[in-house]
Amino acid sequence: IELLHGIGEVLDLSLDQQDEAILAYRAILEIDDRESRALDALERILESNERFADLIPILQHRADGAGTVEQRKRLLARIATVHDTQLGQAEEAIGAWRSILDIDGNDPLALAELDVLFARESRWTDLLDVLQRRVELSADPQERAALQLRQGHLLAEQLDDKDRAIECFREVLQGAPANEGARLALEALLTAPDHRSRAAEILEPFYVTLQAYGPLRSSLEIRLLDQPEPDARLGLLLRIADLSETHLGDGDAAFDAFARAFTERRSDPRPVEGLTRLAGTLRRWPDLVGILQRGADEEDDGSVVKDLRLRVARILQSEVADMDAAQRAYRKVLEVDGEEREALDSLEAIYATLGAHEELLEIYRTKVLIASSDEERILLLLQTARLQRDILERPQGAIDALREVLALDEDHQEANQGLTQLLTFEGRWAELSDHLGHQLGLAREATERVRLKHELGRIYMEKLDNPGGAIGCFREVLDEQPGHEASVAALEEYLRRRVEVEAVADILEPLYRQQQAWSKVVEVVGARRETTDDPQRRSELALELARLQEQRLRDPDAAFTTLSRALTESPDRIPLRVELERLADDVGGWFEVVELFEGLVKGITDPDAALAMRRSLARACDERLNDYTRARRHWELVFDQDETDGEAVESLERIFTRTEEWAALVALYRKRAERSLDPKEKIAILGKVCNLYEEVLEDPVAAIGGYRDILDVDPEHGTAAKGLDRLLNLLLRTLVHLSGVLTT
Repeated sequence: IELLHGIGEVLDLSLDQQDEAILAYRAILEIDDRESRALDALERILESNERFADLIPILQHRADGAGTVEQRKRLLARIATVHDTQLGQAEEAIGAWRSILDIDGNDPLALAELDVLFARESRWTDLLDVLQRRVELSADPQERAALQLRQGHLLAEQLDDKDRAIECFREVLQGAPANEGARLALEALLTAPDHRSRAAEILEPFYVTLQAYGPLRSSLEIRLLDQPEPDARLGLLLRIADLSETHLGDGDAAFDAFARAFTERRSDPRPVEGLTRLAGTLRRWPDLVGILQRGADEEDDGSVVKDLRLRVARILQSEVADMDAAQRAYRKVLEVDGEEREALDSLEAIYATLGAHEELLEIYRTKVLIASSDEERILLLLQTARLQRDILERPQGAIDALREVLALDEDHQEANQGLTQLLTFEGRWAELSDHLGHQLGLAREATERVRLKHELGRIYMEKLDNPGGAIGCFREVLDEQPGHEASVAALEEYLRRRVEVEAVADILEPLYRQQQAWSKVVEVVGARRETTDDPQRRSELALELARLQEQRLRDPDAAFTTLSRALTESPDRIPLRVELERLADDVGGWFEVVELFEGLVKGITDPDAALAMRRSLARACDERLNDYTRARRHWELVFDQDETDGEAVESLERIFTRTEEWAALVALYRKRAERSLDPKEKIAILGKVCNLYEEVLEDPVAAIGGYRDILDVDPEHGTAAKGLDRLLNLLLRTLVHLSGVLTT
């Protein structure tokens, strides 16, 4: 071996015979194929003579026999380099580098060289693997990003695996959000229909980080193109709208995005809220109205349709100020939900503003039907009543509405008052009386009861011609409030008109007596008397009236007149006559009394009454007027009716005696005697006759006849017998004397 080394060195270095030197060194290797000096010499000679093909086996042999991994890797690296750079054998170079990786899969040099080789040789799949290995081994973020970026381009451009390319670019941006290469690569993919959405999705957070709002909006629009899910599309459009409005200051673009979002889901409030906000800023209310109306027309969900139509109506009412259009819009809301409160409330306001009273009335009616409480329903019915009464001039409608209120709350003051006014205005008195009667039944306060009772009484009195009902009301008023002037006045009016006098008088008379209003008591009693058909009652009332006039009014003349008139009506009423006679003394009315009695007595059919009046006449003429002639006439008539009337007899006796009408007195006595059935009485009367004949008339003959009449009654009557004897003797003496005179 040493000899061969010496030969080799001489041949190589001294003789410049490299081929022969090579043979010497090879001979050494045949002896010891691991002899390092021979291998080094061969490697040097072959490399210096550019005999790279021969160098490769040497290097391979050395590598195979390398004592350490690093030595083997280094030799394999030289082999790879020789294949690549000296021999142009890319595949062999690749194999050598792979051999290194078989030893050390993480060898960076081998990976780097393979990276170059695979790229140069367009071995894209192998290159992709190498790049992946390098990425995994790299601890340098920048290097790692660069490698991943290359991976992405490789996948996108050479392997046409854009999905994996996109993931590579994504990983680059995750580690380096500002990496322009990855961003540009992904942006280049935004035009690829199959991959644009994913690229856009990856770019989105990095645009956010970079505040690149324009590209961000574009990326969202791209994602939207391929997004089939409604929820996701809605979210993208809302983000586009927000970007446009908030970050890009592009209100019209934001409006458009919200409009598209609204189309995706009309039930979501966010698009509508955004549209509404921007419509106010951009003054695009008509556009918004159109969008919402189309949405409502195309929507199947009734609740959504209602909400959209409500929004349209609100805008037309408050923003566009088109009341006609607004009311049509609210009407469409009611087509979906006839009980929608907001629509009804808004239509109420619009119709009130426009003066559309018929339509307003319709709204009130609907709201009444759906009112959630009696309180609300009452307020609506009151509004209905006012509209019917004041604007539409339909009192019946107003009346019906108020009655509905009272059906809910019978004590409702405004409804009661309003119904009262309407029924009064319409002259519907029977209904008004029923209404007031109902109110009266509910009244709790005394003052209210009094007011209602009086009002009801006036209606009965003035409108319904129902005196009984009216008087009953006024009576109840006065029971609660005795001094109620209006009710008293109403009753007094009835009294003046002589209507239901007894009923009125029963109320007023106690009241007047309590008040000591005697002139009014007199009026009441007078009215009672004037209207009663009962003669006895009229007489009693006349007596009462006269007493009041005399004792309370201190007017005996009026009392006298009252009794005179009453007696004229009822001449047979003894109490009237008695009272009149009593008053005649006070008022000096005896002449009038006599005149009255004389006129009345002939018409009295009751004998006893007539006789009593005759007595009174006779007394009055005799004792008050001293008219004995008239007194005699009346006493004689009394006597003719009642021969037993001692007063008549005594009075005639007195008169005849006073007037010396002896013949009349004799005739009176004889008439009494003839009619007397009592012998003693008859004898006594005849005795008076005899006395008159004998002592006053000086007619003894007639006296003799009188004594004989007594003896006819009582033959044993001594006085009569003596008187007869005395007169006969006297008469005899007289005859004897006359005879003597005549003879002489």
